[in-house]
Amino acid sequence: MEDLNARGLHFDEFQKMRVLDPELASTTKDLKEECGTFLENMSDFRTKADGFIAFSDQVSFCYVEIFKDFVTSTDRLIVIVRTAYVLPDQMNHLIVLVFG
Repeated sequence: MEDLNARGLHFDEFQKMRVLDPELASTTKDLKEECGTFLENMSDFRTKADGFIAFSDQVSFCYVEIFKDFVTSTDRLIVIVRTAYVLPDQMNHLIVLVFG
């Protein structure tokens, strides 16, 4: 049996002849299982990352819309305030011209 092992032929627990060393076969099997777990974790990560990206897109879109509304409101307020200050000055100027 040792002679066969030295030549690269091994027997498993079912007495089947194998060419691959049992330790190497076990290590390969463990690595395959770890790769499967890694792929599942990567898939979960990808799903969570896609969800986060979609959420951040929605938040940024809402932020932009709110900021646009703020700018529009601010522009309107500036026009109102400017009109409130300009009209009295124009009225005073008009009164001086008319009643002079």
